[in-house]
Order: sequence, then structure tokens, then C-alpha cells
Amino acid sequence: MDLSACETGQIHEGKPYRRGEEQEKAQREGQEVARANHVRSVELVAVFTSAIAFAFGSLQVTLTNSFPLRDRLALIGAWGASHVLFALLVVGGTWLITRPRR
Repeated sequence: MDLSACETGQIHEGKPYRRGEEQEKAQREGQEVARANHVRSVELVAVFTSAIAFAFGSLQVTLTNSFPLRDRLALIGAWGASHVLFALLVVGGTWLITRPRR
């Protein structure tokens, strides 16, 4: 069979052959997957950065022994809450900016 006949939109096995439409659909799907992977990467970096900063900040507060235990626990709790808020803001902001607009 002559492929050039199929590429011009002629009938192939009883159906019109539309190779260009299939390629465009596959390209759009590939672009969407790439965009979603990029967004996930940014979200993961934000969450892990916040977790690392929390760990180092908690160690610094805990190891100085300049505050009573209750105050150190309160500082660590506030520090952790601020990092959770930061991670949520980054993930939510990334989603808001990169969501599909249809």
C-alpha cells in the first residue's frame, strides 16, 4: 500500500486516515505531562526546602539551652507551623499559577 495516499487523507481500511490530528493530540498530551511534571518538581523542592530549614532551625533552638523546655517547645511549634504555611503557600500558589485555563 502507498503511504503517500494515506497521508493525504484518503481512505485507509474504510476510515479516513488523519495522521496529523493524531500527532497534534499526542503532542498536546506530551506537553501537558511535561507541565505537570515541572509543577510537581517545584512543589517537591518547596516542601523539602521547608523541611530542611525546619530541621536546622529546630536543632539551633534546642541545642542552645538558653530557653526553658516549655519555651523551646513553643518556638519549635511556631517554627514548624510557619514552615507548613510556607509549603502550603508555595504549593497552592504554584497550582494557582499553572492550572489549566479552559
